[in-house]
Amino acid sequence: MKALGLFLAGLGLVLAMSSIGDTLLFRRAPTDNVLNLAKELEKQGQLGRLWKIAESAPDAPLARMMAAGLDARRTGRTGADIAQVMETARVQERSTGRWLWVAAMLSLAGALVLLIGSAAARTVSVAAVTALGVGFLALAFQQANFTATELDRACDVLGPMLAHDPFDGAPYTILPALKTAEWMQLPEHSAVLSDDTGVGVDTLRTVYVLNFQTGPVFLEAERLDRLGIDQATCRREALKNLAATLPRETIDTALAGGSVTRFRLKDGYDAARLLAVPAQLKAGETLYAVVSDDDTLALVGPGKDAEQTLVQLVPLAMQWFAQAAPEKKLTPQVLSVTAAGIAVSY
Repeated sequence: MKALGLFLAGLGLVLAMSSIGDTLLFRRAPTDNVLNLAKELEKQGQLGRLWKIAESAPDAPLARMMAAGLDARRTGRTGADIAQVMETARVQERSTGRWLWVAAMLSLAGALVLLIGSAAARTVSVAAVTALGVGFLALAFQQANFTATELDRACDVLGPMLAHDPFDGAPYTILPALKTAEWMQLPEHSAVLSDDTGVGVDTLRTVYVLNFQTGPVFLEAERLDRLGIDQATCRREALKNLAATLPRETIDTALAGGSVTRFRLKDGYDAARLLAVPAQLKAGETLYAVVSDDDTLALVGPGKDAEQTLVQLVPLAMQWFAQAAPEKKLTPQVLSVTAAGIAVSY
């Protein structure tokens, strides 16, 4: 009898230790923080970045529920389908505390068996096992209720966010942006439409951003059909919109030489304006350019001594690149821009 009691108590302890980390991960990443981040990312049109949270705690109920909704959104499911996926995930994850309940009951049962069948019922060991069983039972009750409450709250907030589709008839403007190849390799960006046409740098890609009234959204390849355009049309319209934000006076000032013209509106498209420069140059005109980060487009004409101009520009490019925030860095290279296109100079 004593052996049976110890076995049941021990089995309960093993089950509890294997599942307690799963449920308590809620406390490592408080739901409030997750929801506040989600609201901020929604404003920026970057809800996909929630994948980082889901991947950081793959065993947490909240992370699994988010992953289900994000996966449905990424695969182009309708808003109604995404809402249903979130609800199903919520119901499934509400039962996360079940193993703690089982563990608690086994531990308590083991303690009772020991109390009934052991001649040493009043020993410290039996009292300890009894306390352990009761403690696990209380923990299971507390954690199961905490998990269910937090999941309900998270689903009520995240569900509508993930199910909302900004492509449903809302007006927008397409603009290009430059991103690194590393940025494109992140899981949350894998579906973003990109190309390297006309960039001239192996490590850079052109992506496309839809500016809605509610904020910008990176255009995914599968969404082109929803817009009724192909990729060539998308690029042409994006470059046209971007060119309207780059005054010809900026090009003329840079061509005049003498000093570096650093164009910085800090709207997220400064570097991308490089793509609009070739179309504004005439045959025989050349500019050196630097796009060290998202918020920098530096232009300068070669002047009388092109080599000397390049020598002066290289350390500036490296300095700006080093000073840029990690998430904004693009390239420290100096580029050569002509009417024919863009190429690396150094």
